[in-house]
Amino acid sequence: MENTYIIDGLQRISSYLHFRGELEADHLDPKINKGEYLRLSECDVVPELNGLVFDQLPTALQIRLKRAFVRVEVVRKGSDTNLKYHMFKRLNVGGRLLSEQQVRNCTIRLLSNGFADFINRLSENVSFRRCIGIITDEQQLASFDQELVLRFFAIKNSIHTFKHDVSDFLTEYMEMVTLGNTPFDYNKQEEEFVAVFSLLAETLGEQAFGQVDRKTMQIRRGFSVYHFEGISGGVCRALSLLKVDDAIWKERFRSRLEELKKDDRFITITTGGGRNSPGSLRQRVEFIESALKAL
Repeated sequence: MENTYIIDGLQRISSYLHFRGELEADHLDPKINKGEYLRLSECDVVPELNGLVFDQLPTALQIRLKRAFVRVEVVRKGSDTNLKYHMFKRLNVGGRLLSEQQVRNCTIRLLSNGFADFINRLSENVSFRRCIGIITDEQQLASFDQELVLRFFAIKNSIHTFKHDVSDFLTEYMEMVTLGNTPFDYNKQEEEFVAVFSLLAETLGEQAFGQVDRKTMQIRRGFSVYHFEGISGGVCRALSLLKVDDAIWKERFRSRLEELKKDDRFITITTGGGRNSPGSLRQRVEFIESALKAL
């Protein structure tokens, strides 16, 4: 079984091996050593099993568990990597235990680690984290920060391919970059990412993607994905014209973005339902881009 990969069912197989005392998992915290037995708990159908380990079960039940079989579909070593990728993808897209980005992160690594590692590393960028710092703990656990990095590059480089579903759009772009089916200069892309979020962190900080309170017309500390798309995408498109080393200009930039957030047109295209359409996305990006080019 050397060099064998479990594409789906790892938790179930691991739980069974742990129950039998056959699991060795140094990567877990706390780690599990071979010979340590999983103790049953929360058995509501047969509560008498609670607190028992395998060796304490009735002999007949131990024999049944030893003789039980698990159906296995084997993908041979020489099989195309794409086959493994699409198999895992098909098995996991219907579940709800993983977020969409977590599924992408897992499946894409069956093809290559390069782009996934790149996204993960940029999601830890200090300026980026300051701008999105208000996202919830639940979103953080669901790898939403990494999805935002992916969303930035997908909008920046492939907005013309967005048809109707954001999730499919992001997945397809991640596949294209990973497989080398679309140009992606990692050094240049990282430079532009850092430039955009350094400028936004320095000028607006945690208000970079916050919405306007319609009663007070003050910008809230918060996070709106529509503001993220429009502002980060628009700033990136106008980046070559921005005077990022000019302190006076940066103050004008800050004031202009605050004005744009309060503009009725921008509020209209960043609030309400039905804003995930290709037309609305392009409107958000182009609105910010045009305003900054005229700055």
